[in-house]
Amino acid sequence: MKKIIWTMCIIFTIVIIHRWWHSGIDESVRSKVIDIAMIANLTDLQQMRNKLFTNLVRSILKRTEDVLLRFHVFYDGDISLLKTNSRRLVTLAKIKKLMTVEFDFIDARVKIAELRSTISPLQKYYYDKHSSSRAIKLKHKFRQDILWLHLFFHKLLDTDQVIFMDMDLIFNEDIRELNFEFRHLNNGKIIAMAQEQTPWYQEVFGVKQHTIFNTSLYQGLNTGIILQNLKEMRVHKDYNDVLTEGMAKHLTDTAQMETALGSQDAYVFIQMKYPKMFHILDCSWNYQLATNYYTYSPCKELPKVYHANGNTKFPKSVIANCC
Repeated sequence: MKKIIWTMCIIFTIVIIHRWWHSGIDESVRSKVIDIAMIANLTDLQQMRNKLFTNLVRSILKRTEDVLLRFHVFYDGDISLLKTNSRRLVTLAKIKKLMTVEFDFIDARVKIAELRSTISPLQKYYYDKHSSSRAIKLKHKFRQDILWLHLFFHKLLDTDQVIFMDMDLIFNEDIRELNFEFRHLNNGKIIAMAQEQTPWYQEVFGVKQHTIFNTSLYQGLNTGIILQNLKEMRVHKDYNDVLTEGMAKHLTDTAQMETALGSQDAYVFIQMKYPKMFHILDCSWNYQLATNYYTYSPCKELPKVYHANGNTKFPKSVIANCC
């Protein structure tokens, strides 16, 4: 009997040490539930989207434990492959980690129909009115209805906060660390984003940067990762105002900015009017790899999240270590 008790004590001690050693995060930082939203534009490149989705989720699971991850996936096409992969990922999470993973698939076409009268004016002013030759070069892909939905998650999701992420990401850090950034969303701050890491907006604004932003090095924002305090967004008058046709017209008339990147440009217009609404994430949380357009990047930090934006590819070493 004593031998059994002694053995159980040893096992219990080992489990406690294991959890302490691998946690990497103080218990006070932990959140038992993390809500994650994704947009799965499946009308084209479906196989590629499924591969990106699988690699992204596996990279999160590899570095996280002791948490419930709830994925809210908005889709606009055949999701049979995504659902198959999600079931495998749920099983993987149960086998490898002390955690739970849930997937909620939401038909974006239904939500777009419900929001049509609100989305169309935003597209009209935040995209069409000053649409540039850059937009033509990008084949207007950022005008697609589904890509505007994250502006309305406070109306579409029944949760207090959410991390929106593009599918072309790979995590190199525990997502609980990113979730801890929500502590900055208070006193009027409701959105957290990293800056754009190419000189795209410096070129777009040109000399107008001085008068609009009082700087000659305005970086803009990148929508690869967005933290949203949905509870506050629902009652935030200024945020809900900028989603109206009248305010969209006013902001675009004021800035006269050439547009090409759809909802990302909308966030830039909003930041221009209400900078205190935003918390700026460290660039390591959205380390952008779009070197096919530029060789310029202001981020010198070790990547916590790799973002293969601009149709770039992840380095082979990142893929090999991701999951």
